Amino acid sequence: MGHMIKGLLALSLLAWSCMAQAQTWLHVTGLSWHDRPGYNGTNTGFGLEKQIEPRWSGALGVYHNSLYRTTLYAVGKYQWIQQGAWQINVNMGAATGYEPGPIGPVLMPELCLAWVCVFAAPRLGRDTTAAAVIYLRIPIGQPGS
Repeated sequence: MGHMIKGLLALSLLAWSCMAQAQTWLHVTGLSWHDRPGYNGTNTGFGLEKQIEPRWSGALGVYHNSLYRTTLYAVGKYQWIQQGAWQINVNMGAATGYEPGPIGPVLMPELCLAWVCVFAAPRLGRDTTAAAVIYLRIPIGQPGS
């Protein structure tokens, strides 16, 4: 069943990326640092982000989380500040794979320098920890490309 969900997510992401011309980014997730030991620090996965308006984008993806579970996420991203290659964003949405329920809220600040982004993840339940997560946000499409 897990492979079916991943396959459907991959097809949905591909279809979404082919829609209207707008900036699109590939997310490649990687490493995390936690405020206490015992958590997975290698969070491999992928996702796609598509610009909706000048300061808003939406992202969908999948990764292997800090609890060694598969997480699916859907977030809206608000670009709060941009100064040259620096951005400060706020991610809001939902993610699976954490306690206390099947789907949990996401509200995370994010700092990006060009393609490299780091976001701060608060504790989501008693079995999780606060974390800093690094990922690549690689531009793959924009109007006129």
